[in-house]
Amino acid sequence: MLSSLTVEVLQVSEQRLPSKIAFRFVQPLDSSGFQWLWFDWQTFSYRSFEVPAIGQSSSLRGPPEVPLSEALRAVFGKADTGSPRTAKN
Repeated sequence: MLSSLTVEVLQVSEQRLPSKIAFRFVQPLDSSGFQWLWFDWQTFSYRSFEVPAIGQSSSLRGPPEVPLSEALRAVFGKADTGSPRTAKN
């Protein structure tokens, strides 16, 4: 539980996914206790994130929409995701 953070979904997309979110913190966002990162889906890596000034906003791209079968192939390679196979000696 994060008692020093409140997250509120302000808007959802047609797919019923959060498209606008408000974050409220007890500490100032520029506190040394925070390290802000965002995940770059194009490079599959974390990058530094600069917190917007008061009254400003920032938009970040989420993951690409792909069929589940393509996502599984990307994660597990070209392995058959059908019935389990048994090892042959």
